[in-house]
Amino acid sequence: MQPETFAAVVETCIKQALAPLVARMTALERNDLALAIAALGERLDTLETREPVPGPAGPPGPPGEAGAPGLRYCGVFVGGKSYGVGDAVTSDGSLWICRADTAAKPGADGAWQLAVKRGRDARDRDREARP
Repeated sequence: MQPETFAAVVETCIKQALAPLVARMTALERNDLALAIAALGERLDTLETREPVPGPAGPPGPPGEAGAPGLRYCGVFVGGKSYGVGDAVTSDGSLWICRADTAAKPGADGAWQLAVKRGRDARDRDREARP
């Protein structure tokens, strides 16, 4: 028998002898993989249902852009006092917002914007309700 022929016969015999073992190992590996995936799924479910644990604070972020100026309530208008942009005052029962630096009384020039107009007094309403 030629060496090449002998090698082919030995190879065929080994493959036939190992075929059941290879099939069993492949099945076990697939089963192990399926079990591992199932275990990971259970762990993931557990992690998703538990309360979050806060971690350490990160570094501060960059400063943001300056926002729009807000309103500052200054109380009742005081004659002679200077008011700046964003100041809010009450005058004659109405609320006014300063749009430009001024010392003028609200409504006297364009520096003030009427925000809330004065309503009726409760006394006037009572008189109107009576027959």
